[in-house]
Amino acid sequence: MLKILDETTVKSLAVEDQLELIEKNIKEKEDEIFVAIQPPLWRTDFSEPKAWSLLQPIRQFLGMEIKELKTYLGKNTPNVVFQVILLILLIIAFILIKHRLSKADINENSFYQRMLVRILSRPVAAALILGLFASVLIFKNRPLIFSDISKIVIVVPLVILVAHLAERRFYKFFYPLLFVMLLQLFYYVFPPGHILYQLSLLAIAMVELSVLWALFRYFQKTPLRGPKISNRLLLFLVLVHLGFAFAGLIGIISGANMLAEVALNIPIINAFAGILLVISALILNGLTEVAIESRSLRKLNIFKHHGRYIEPRIARLINFLAFVIWLFTMLKNIKIDRLVVDQVTIIFTDEIKIGSASFTLGGIVIFFLVIWLSIIISKMIRVVLEEDILDKFSLGKGVPHTISVMVRYTLVTIGVLLAVSAAGMPLDSL
Repeated sequence: MLKILDETTVKSLAVEDQLELIEKNIKEKEDEIFVAIQPPLWRTDFSEPKAWSLLQPIRQFLGMEIKELKTYLGKNTPNVVFQVILLILLIIAFILIKHRLSKADINENSFYQRMLVRILSRPVAAALILGLFASVLIFKNRPLIFSDISKIVIVVPLVILVAHLAERRFYKFFYPLLFVMLLQLFYYVFPPGHILYQLSLLAIAMVELSVLWALFRYFQKTPLRGPKISNRLLLFLVLVHLGFAFAGLIGIISGANMLAEVALNIPIINAFAGILLVISALILNGLTEVAIESRSLRKLNIFKHHGRYIEPRIARLINFLAFVIWLFTMLKNIKIDRLVVDQVTIIFTDEIKIGSASFTLGGIVIFFLVIWLSIIISKMIRVVLEEDILDKFSLGKGVPHTISVMVRYTLVTIGVLLAVSAAGMPLDSL
């Protein structure tokens, strides 16, 4: 037993040493971001043959990066097969939905249904976008080259879809973004001292700065419809990304190429993720509205009489979830996701004491959230009971309404008890 304990202690110490070494290496890499590992741009000597060589960097890229990609795909063959099957199924599904929509009664007054028809007019492009977007969940611990190739491959269907969705006045903002995505290929392939690497980074910085500034000026003159805070938040986000683009330009000029790559990648990746999430949200909202207004679901009174009430609320939920995912993606790209999550966790879990009573902000939020959900769910169940189930039985006048109201009050009461329990309050104290 003592021998096993000694061996366990030795192994645990070795693991701790390895973790400390990993943390040290990560810290060194993070510190290198702000270090000028190359001479400033105006002092770079482009007269050396290496700065203009084309074949050697390409051979090195194919020999190392592509080899790493092949090894990774070979180890994840089941995932590759699943990804291919998913793409095929999505293409077939979108083609079938397109044919169904051509025969269905589309509400031309509905924004989401019009967008769905436009998106599915290019079913292969839509399927490729969603399928490649799903690869983030399918392939774990992906090498960098895998992510980069995925972004480049998805550019073509993205251009096709945006050409059908966006108004022409927004093309001047969108097409430069796609051009920047293609320019990234050069600094993936060529080393930092190469002329194409330097020029591609410089071009990306200039394009990002010009597009983001034009976007900022546009939304200053043409605010978004809705609450003023939405437009202010958008302008703030544009300014933040403008700051990253400017930091990337400074990194290129000063020779801090790692800073330049990281800073210039942030606006591209965030815009890329935003476009994908917008398209995904449009598809989901459109399909939801078409389903609710279909003849099959219209046979149910809850959708026949309350469909107009349900549709906008589902749309708000989908749009909110898409925004939260995009916000978390943005924080992750900036490398502050853990910091933000930790700070939010501290805020919501710290105890607040007033006299002898103590509670947490998270408990209060959970309390009201559970009550709100119980009210919404009980209302839906009441409508289903009264208008779709009990109405079919030969019951006396007013009986279906009485039963459904009693069920609703019961569910709300259960919801309040669950809310109290979830908030951390003992039920025996009530």
